[in-house]
Amino acid sequence: MIKKLKLLLIFIVILSLGFLYLEVTYFSINRLKVRNIEIIDAKIPYDFEGAKILVFSDSYGNESQLKKVQELVLNENPDFIIFLGNLLDEETVETEIIENTLKSMEAPLGKYAILGNDGTHYDLEKLKTIYNNAGFRFIDNQILPMHRYTDSYINFALFDNKSASFDEMFSFLSTDTFTLIFNHSPEIINSLEDAYSVFSGETLKGQVNLPLLGSLFYKDNITTDIITQNGAKLYLSGGIGTPKPRIRFKANPDILLITLKSS
Repeated sequence: MIKKLKLLLIFIVILSLGFLYLEVTYFSINRLKVRNIEIIDAKIPYDFEGAKILVFSDSYGNESQLKKVQELVLNENPDFIIFLGNLLDEETVETEIIENTLKSMEAPLGKYAILGNDGTHYDLEKLKTIYNNAGFRFIDNQILPMHRYTDSYINFALFDNKSASFDEMFSFLSTDTFTLIFNHSPEIINSLEDAYSVFSGETLKGQVNLPLLGSLFYKDNITTDIITQNGAKLYLSGGIGTPKPRIRFKANPDILLITLKSS
């Protein structure tokens, strides 16, 4: 009887370890959840009531995950699409499928991309060419007025990764105009002192999060879905791809689907 119990226990342990291995190396990295975010603000013009903004980040050359984004775009018909950087990784050689997938994503009011860490290990001009051919406007530290078929507008502030010019850029922001801030690094929230909504990627929500220990790869970084600091509210994208080592745990890939509401 005791021998049978030992064998059963060994079987359960082996089965659990096998499931954990599959969860970390396959299931977690191939999930893709949609986080619906509703932003309500009196400064949002009535013309932007119900406007949708699809935000995603950190694809790391994962073609199958990009195809899922493509399908979501087809189903949700967003007005704007924002990509927060890290399109490719250092192993990406063939980019035609990635470029064509991005090109097929339609957003009537514009598609925009900012630089992530991939600018440090991939030719920047080639990245810009991919975005340009795919119909994405590559933005490097600009505040752009966005219209929705009328003269009313909101601002999109798009900053590149860890920009050194935050203070200068913020001096051009008016608190009277509704503004959304997009930056690859979530550390931008440490530079904000007003009630902005901020969207960032980079840290993959920790990538691998262990009980009590926290994130293995982003120990000293922001890895929480939503944080509020000095009045600003940060929404962190979990990214859609996974860099090496291609493992995740308690940090699912996701897409942010934002809907604007005027109060």
